[in-house]
Amino acid sequence: MRKTCFVTIFILLLNLATYAGDFEDGQTAFEAKDYDTAVKKWKPLAESGNAEAQASLGLMFFQGVGVPRDHAKAGEWWTKAAEQNNAQAQFRLGFMYSQGLGGYPKDRVQAYKWWDLAASKGIEEAEHYRNFIVNKMTPEEINEAKKLSKGWMEKLEQSKE
Repeated sequence: MRKTCFVTIFILLLNLATYAGDFEDGQTAFEAKDYDTAVKKWKPLAESGNAEAQASLGLMFFQGVGVPRDHAKAGEWWTKAAEQNNAQAQFRLGFMYSQGLGGYPKDRVQAYKWWDLAASKGIEEAEHYRNFIVNKMTPEEINEAKKLSKGWMEKLEQSKE
């Protein structure tokens, strides 16, 4: 039993190291503008649930580098990453909602929520955008946005328990 447990842990750690290596290899390729390699490294990771790879693929689809520009696909990847608490994806989803891009409705409440979540993780630009959009919101919208943000954070905390 002990040997089986050790082997299982070893395999899991080996897989994590491979995923980390593939993500870093994708990052290096992206920075070198080798977008084909970045997609090849990140797509399998993203499909298996890696939030960093999902957020990175979302950026590629948004910008149209290495893949055709597709704001809807960018939003899909960012949603998956944001739901795993990825701050960059949350920030970018706020932008999608603020502008009504990629099939996302123009929605100040959702924009505020996502920017508030990203700001709570130290994304200063998200704090700036959240503070800007609040000036365009009604008191009812502000209350709803704060309620959604708080509820999301509480749900996340409960899932950690």
